[in-house]
Amino acid sequence: MLTRKSDLLSSFLKGFKGRNDSDVINAFFITTRKLGVRPPFRFESRGCLGVESKEIRRLLNFSDVRKINGNYKEFSLAGRVLSKISSDELAWAAQFLMDGKTHLYSFEAKKAAEIQKSLKVT
Repeated sequence: MLTRKSDLLSSFLKGFKGRNDSDVINAFFITTRKLGVRPPFRFESRGCLGVESKEIRRLLNFSDVRKINGNYKEFSLAGRVLSKISSDELAWAAQFLMDGKTHLYSFEAKKAAEIQKSLKVT
C-alpha cells in the first residue's frame, strides 16, 4: 500500500532517473515549490549543498520506492525537466528557495535565480 509521500516520490523518480540521493532531495524540494504543493517531507538547509530530508533519504535507501510506479504525472514531468540540471545548480536553486541567497556566492545566487525564473518557481 502506497502512502501519499511514497507515491509522490516514486512519481517524481520516474522522470528523475540515475541521480544520487542528494540530487533527488534537492530536485524534489524544487518540484514541491514549483507545483505549489505543501512539502510532505521535512527539509533542512544544508547551505550551498542545498537541502536535506532524512525521511526521503530513508525511503530511498530502505524501501522499494524507486521501483514503484507513482500516480502523480506532474511530479514525473517535473523530474524529467530537472534531470537536465547539474548537481551544483540543483543545490543552489534548492538553497535559494529555502533561505534566499544567504549561503551562496554571488555567481551561485545569480544562477539559482535564473533557474527559479526559468522553472517559474515561487
